[in-house]
Amino acid sequence: MARLRRIADDDRGFTLIELIITIFMLGIVVAPLTAIVILQLKNSDTTSARMSESHDAQLANSYFAQDVQAVGVRGPYTSTAEPALIESIETNAPASGGYYPCGPAGTPNAVVRLAWDDYEGAADNTRVQKRISYVVEGSELHRLECHGSAAVVSDLTIAHDLVAPFAVVSCSTSCTGTPLPETVSLELTIRDPDSGSDTPYEVTLTGQRRQT
Repeated sequence: MARLRRIADDDRGFTLIELIITIFMLGIVVAPLTAIVILQLKNSDTTSARMSESHDAQLANSYFAQDVQAVGVRGPYTSTAEPALIESIETNAPASGGYYPCGPAGTPNAVVRLAWDDYEGAADNTRVQKRISYVVEGSELHRLECHGSAAVVSDLTIAHDLVAPFAVVSCSTSCTGTPLPETVSLELTIRDPDSGSDTPYEVTLTGQRRQT
């Protein structure tokens, strides 16, 4: 009987004081842990946003550098000699205007438009002008591609979350006219709203022309 009473005494559970102390101790431990978890989640969102900004910058730079390398439209073939390069870059160009229209009516003016000759065969008359327009629509940078006309054959979004001043073009010499500039740059200002920072991500895309 004494043994059974001891077991019964051991199974009485917690007193109210012990329960209150336990809850108090749990609060002390859980509060900082919760703060750490919240902080880690915020840091994760910030890191993800910065990675998104960086990804856009790398993608845009890849396309832009490749397009600038190809720039160069030549004049009419009137003899056996290869004609000189003519104006092949336009800035603030309307979709339906300029030397190399590209895009449907209502498309915002291209920050910069690049053009070059693309030959489908060995003969001179197989050449088609490739036209690439970099257009800011809302907060996105679009790369519009046209072949010999204003009809768009490709519309690719290469950067998101642009903020003022959005996209600004610059060249080693005058962007328009001839001779053609050796290098063309496009400055982008990007800020993902989830980055948690008031400081935007600024990147300069640069390409060097290869044609001479």
